[in-house]
Amino acid sequence: MGKVKTRIAAGCDDAQALTIYKKLLEITRKITNSLKVNKYLFYSDTISLNDDWDNDDYIKKQQTDSDLGHRMLHAFQTCFNAQSNFISKVIIIGSDCPYITPALIDNAFSVLDDHDIVIGPTLDGGYYLLGMKKLHQELFYNVNWSSETVFTSTLEKIKNSGLSYGQTELLNDIDTYEDWMEFQISDRQ
Repeated sequence: MGKVKTRIAAGCDDAQALTIYKKLLEITRKITNSLKVNKYLFYSDTISLNDDWDNDDYIKKQQTDSDLGHRMLHAFQTCFNAQSNFISKVIIIGSDCPYITPALIDNAFSVLDDHDIVIGPTLDGGYYLLGMKKLHQELFYNVNWSSETVFTSTLEKIKNSGLSYGQTELLNDIDTYEDWMEFQISDRQ
């Protein structure tokens, strides 16, 4: 249980936290199913070939075992290196933003037509989406992950590197049980 949304588990029991985690994964799968792009799915533990993620639609890979920045850097490296020069834009999302839509992701790819970086800010000071046209490793080092400064420090790194950027809309992500309950209420309206 320790790897499954420990901040959510602080507001409910472990079984509820696992259920929420599974629902977030299901929502993310439904959101990404219709996207007409190469889709990579990174597993924190063992890669499963017999789960709900279609093996023909998702290229399944293993995450690294280090901090969030290193895991994201590894994901970008894997995607850019996988198809050599054929991939010119990579966008990563987590499984904790059920407010994201396929249209928003498509728009983020369009933002990369005119910018080096695209970023989707969250209400708590992080981001739910990050995309780039080529790898910029400096964005993943010396960041206080899971803090309210992630977005602003990333923007500072982008600007200091002389990169252009565009933003997608501000969304909430699910970090706590209260966030999940708020989503449940908004989803029913």
